[in-house]
Amino acid sequence: MKLRYIIAAIILSPVFIQGLCNKEEVSQGCSEMITWVGSGIDGFYQSHQHDSHFREIYYAVSNTPEDICIDVEIKATFRINSVSGIQIPNVNLIEGRVFWGDQEKTVELPFSDSQHAYVGIIEHIDIKPYFDEHPTPDGSGIIDAEFVWHNLSVGSEETDLQYVTDKVSVMDVQVEYIKK
Repeated sequence: MKLRYIIAAIILSPVFIQGLCNKEEVSQGCSEMITWVGSGIDGFYQSHQHDSHFREIYYAVSNTPEDICIDVEIKATFRINSVSGIQIPNVNLIEGRVFWGDQEKTVELPFSDSQHAYVGIIEHIDIKPYFDEHPTPDGSGIIDAEFVWHNLSVGSEETDLQYVTDKVSVMDVQVEYIKK
């Protein structure tokens, strides 16, 4: 009788242990949980004028993580604080984007009255399928991030960029991932 319990415990223990694992307990070759923060406020790289009233402005986030364990999903939180702490006039939509290779996930950043900021979160970013097909030399994952503003134009590209710069105090993305 005791032998049955011992055999059952041995057989079921990997299932039990696997059920207890969370993202802090990682796969082989991966290490600790990292919370990385990068800014897009100085990362303007292009804009598109769609008509005389509407412009998209792109801000890249530099030095994004290049040491991501691909076996664990990652999370990105985008945040923009306005200088005044209130919603910025002439903004139709702000998006946060995370991309890797030819894959991408996008989130809208609505204005949160409780946080006095534009906030958007992308959870469950699974980069493993892409990097299984397109591995890096060290087996880690790499992502990029950007902010995309959809604004009513206040004039030229230069005045539209200055408008955003004058209205924003923080334009950050926080990425939570496991380090390779």
